[in-house]
Amino acid sequence: MPPNLYLTYKGTTLNDIYSLGRYVIFQELGDTRLIGVGSKQTVIESQFMWQCIINLSELARRRPTLQKLREYDENSSNPGTLQFLLDNNFIIKDTDLISTSRYNRSLYYYQSIGLSPEDVETSLKKSRVTILGCGGIGNHIGAALATNGIGTINLVDGDHIELSNLTRQILFDENDIDARKVDVLAKRLRERNSHCRIHTFDTHINTIDDLKEIPESDIIIVSADSSGIVNLVNIFCVENKKTFINVGYMNDIAIWGPFVIPGETGCYACGSLRIGLIGKDKNLNSNEDRLRKLNQDFKSATFPPINATASALATSDIIRYLAGSKSISSLNKRIGFHDLTLKLETQDFSINEECIVCQNR
Repeated sequence: MPPNLYLTYKGTTLNDIYSLGRYVIFQELGDTRLIGVGSKQTVIESQFMWQCIINLSELARRRPTLQKLREYDENSSNPGTLQFLLDNNFIIKDTDLISTSRYNRSLYYYQSIGLSPEDVETSLKKSRVTILGCGGIGNHIGAALATNGIGTINLVDGDHIELSNLTRQILFDENDIDARKVDVLAKRLRERNSHCRIHTFDTHINTIDDLKEIPESDIIIVSADSSGIVNLVNIFCVENKKTFINVGYMNDIAIWGPFVIPGETGCYACGSLRIGLIGKDKNLNSNEDRLRKLNQDFKSATFPPINATASALATSDIIRYLAGSKSISSLNKRIGFHDLTLKLETQDFSINEECIVCQNR
């Protein structure tokens, strides 16, 4: 085995201390040998490899240097096992941060997907997020971001709390009726994490100029349900090279995406043009006016679990993006999770050369 192979793992040195990931589990079920849980769970066919995994893992619990692990691996009955353990983040670079951090269980997750806990915690503390819409989705996402260490959150909403909001807007209660959503949500988020800086904007977003009044942020989360706001944000973000994600629901479908990074991905108009939401020629003999009247009282049905599902899946993408991960499920696509059938549906929002928003610059 080439002597520098292990050093390709996160650019570490052989003198770095390594340890066994706390999130790793070992099982023997009859003749089946398993390591890991979740998507990383792996069946080990070879008895030689299994014994080597156990031996290396026991050694890793004693926090050796990478050099010590390498020496054992090269002299074992199954050389190369260490690389398997490193590649799957079962054995990881040791850190004292996790034992003292309030975010330790989340930091285990970042370790398990190959990210440095120190780097992630620093990145999240520096991150600035804007949430447009402080209803059900804004409540869920705001709570998750604040409690996972996001440094600054801008809350934007011009509405007041109504009794019917309480079914899904989980941080509000009956005592908050008629209060401004941004004020109450800010108070609740500060109670969950006093280190998170919360700024409130009691306003509706109706124009590009309204968006210009919001402070700089690393990502804009569009969870407002006002007509046309996603198209407005899309134009603003493409023009100003700002990242954003749209999150919502349509009756029984939880929806998140597209996750738009101008210059790297398609924009909202790319997909809208592709699936026919914009750009269709008007038919003079169509029922457009009649349909508009039929639809004027439309109000999307909402169910708390669907609201929470969209929020949770979008938050996973948001935090991974801010943490520096390349694993973002809604890049270039809008994803719908069907509550009644558990079906997952995707729509293509990749770059469309005919797009008049992002391809005409």
